[in-house]
Amino acid sequence: MSFRTAILCAGLLACFASPSAHAADAPNCDIAYQNVAQDYWVIVHDMVQFKSMFDHYDRICTQHAPDKIAALQPTADQLRTQVKRDIDDARAVMTYLFDNKFPAMVPAACKDNAKSREGTKKSFLKNMDDKAAITQKRLDKGYVANGKVDPALNLCTNLAPMKAKVEKHLGPTLDHPLLEMATLHSSLIRHAPKQRKKAFALYRAALENVQSEKKSAP
Repeated sequence: MSFRTAILCAGLLACFASPSAHAADAPNCDIAYQNVAQDYWVIVHDMVQFKSMFDHYDRICTQHAPDKIAALQPTADQLRTQVKRDIDDARAVMTYLFDNKFPAMVPAACKDNAKSREGTKKSFLKNMDDKAAITQKRLDKGYVANGKVDPALNLCTNLAPMKAKVEKHLGPTLDHPLLEMATLHSSLIRHAPKQRKKAFALYRAALENVQSEKKSAP
């Protein structure tokens, strides 16, 4: 069962359970951890999707418009490095949150339930990989089907004008391109509720912690 399906099932079960069942039964810790992780899945889902899109466009443009890529150096290589680091950091951040923050965000009876926490974490991280593979397959299939009219080819011819726009929205240092794109997408497209804004704030705090630990590691 995918993480997204598990979230849906948890909501349905909660709707159909009787009030007496809610009072008598101990909390379902699997559902508790899934509910806490839900807003973070929205963040990471967007990051993974943008990573797959970046890899696809990078591969197509390098193949069909190498001169356009060369003209953007060293920014192109910098962006490749930062995109890869951003998605690697996402896995580390979610591991950190599951291990250090989420136990305090579930019912007290679930705080020390390592089985539910580890099981939900494993499912979450696996779904990151599954989402990446599915998105990449869909993009590649579309490129083969579209041929010369694929949108990626149009993008390749307009890389230079896009540079200023990219730096405006992601920052000139391009430190966290996928996270910044997910943040922008959440505010403009998803109209992020207050709860998700809190999730973004905790994610960024966890990211600082993870990066600090990396720097201090021998």
